[in-house]
Amino acid sequence: YVVITIRGTLSLDDAVADLTIRPVLLDMWAERYGFQEEGTGEFCHKGMLDIAVWICEDLQSHGTLDQLLTGDNAEFSGYRLLVEGHSLGAGVAAVVATMLRSKYPSVRCLAFSPPGCVFSRHLSESSKHYVTSYVLGDDVVPRLGLTGVENLRHEVLSIFARIKVPKHIVLRPLSRHEDVIEANKRMLHGSSADIPPESTFWKAVQEFEEVQKIKKTEGGPDIGLFPPGNIIHLFRTTEDRRCLDLSCAFKKRP
Repeated sequence: YVVITIRGTLSLDDAVADLTIRPVLLDMWAERYGFQEEGTGEFCHKGMLDIAVWICEDLQSHGTLDQLLTGDNAEFSGYRLLVEGHSLGAGVAAVVATMLRSKYPSVRCLAFSPPGCVFSRHLSESSKHYVTSYVLGDDVVPRLGLTGVENLRHEVLSIFARIKVPKHIVLRPLSRHEDVIEANKRMLHGSSADIPPESTFWKAVQEFEEVQKIKKTEGGPDIGLFPPGNIIHLFRTTEDRRCLDLSCAFKKRP
C-alpha cells in the first residue's frame, strides 16, 4: 500500500475545523471529483470537507500520487492506496478517500475513532464499500454529533438554572455520609417546572433557546450526519492486565 495518514486535532485551527459542523451539500465536489452517483444530494461536515479539499488539491498540484502510483515511471506501480486517520483526521480521511475513489477505485480508508458527524445517511451507508471505522469502548468522539451537542448544551443550562443554593456550596466535596441522589435533592430543583418564575437566568436561557430554534429553522432542513463506513466496535471483555494478546481483551461488535 501507499499510505496517506492524517492526524487528529492538534492545533487551534483543528479545533475550529471540529466545531465547523454545519452540513454542506456535496454536489459541486461530487462533480469535480467524480463521485456523483453516491455523493449527489448528500451532505458532509464543513470543517472536514474544507481540510479534505485542501489535501486533495495539494496532492494534485504536486503530482504526488501520479509519481507514486500511476505515472509512466511510477515508483510503486501496482500498489493500492490506503487513507487512514484518527479522530478529526479519521473523518477527513473518509472524505479524502471518497474524493480519490474515481481515480483510484481500489482505495481503502481506515478511520480510527472518527467523529459521529461526517456524512449524511446515504453516503455514510455507501461508504461501507471502502471505509472501515474503529470505535474503542466508550470513546465519546464517534458518538458526537450536532444534535448530541445541542442536547448537552440544553441539559447543562437547565442544570445551572435548577441550582437552588449558592454556587460555592455546589462546588464543595460531598460529605462521607451523603450520596449523589441526596445531594441533588438538596441543591437542585426537581425539574425545570420547579424553577421560580422570577429567575432571570432561566428566562435568559429560554430566550437563548428560542433564538437558536429560529436560527436553525432559517438555516434550512435539519440534516443528520453520521460516522462513515462499516463500524467495528472494540470493547474490553476482561480486566486481566496480564493478558498480552489483544484478542482476549477486546471483541468486535458488528
